[in-house]
Amino acid sequence: MVSDLWEGAFLTLLGVITAFIGHWVLNWWDIRKRIHATKQGIYEELKELRRLYNEELGVHWENFEEGKDAYEISVSLTQNYFTMYESNANLIGRITNSDLRLKIVKVHTLLKVITDSYKIHSTFLDKRNKAYDEGRYDLSAKIHSELVGSAVRLKGYHYRFMQLTEDIFEILREELSECR
Repeated sequence: MVSDLWEGAFLTLLGVITAFIGHWVLNWWDIRKRIHATKQGIYEELKELRRLYNEELGVHWENFEEGKDAYEISVSLTQNYFTMYESNANLIGRITNSDLRLKIVKVHTLLKVITDSYKIHSTFLDKRNKAYDEGRYDLSAKIHSELVGSAVRLKGYHYRFMQLTEDIFEILREELSECR
């Protein structure tokens, strides 16, 4: 009778341990698949953001003369273009490649800085044009010099963005091809 009790307890404990390990393995596998899908999503989001950015804004930087021009483009940004990143931050934090993880965070932070900088630049451009139209040429010239400085920063952000995305694409292409 006592041996039956011990045998039952042992089998129950074995069943609990097996269920726990099975659940842990399935959870680990599910998280691994979700991280892989997040990497694919980040790759696609950045690829599309880069394409749109280059078509609308990046193309102008190639012929831009730093310190001379004021970069005469006004931009109105109203959308959240970072949905993949923001909705999967918990999974991005679980990416095991620390270089990739850091670069993903850096590029999205940089994109937010670029977005804010373009908004500020556009506001200064509007103020400069308004001051000029009102005949306030001293104010217009002062704001113009701010625009020249802003353009230098924007051009620097442009090249950092291009380099960071290239680095991320290279790492992701390698990692995503390994999982096929």
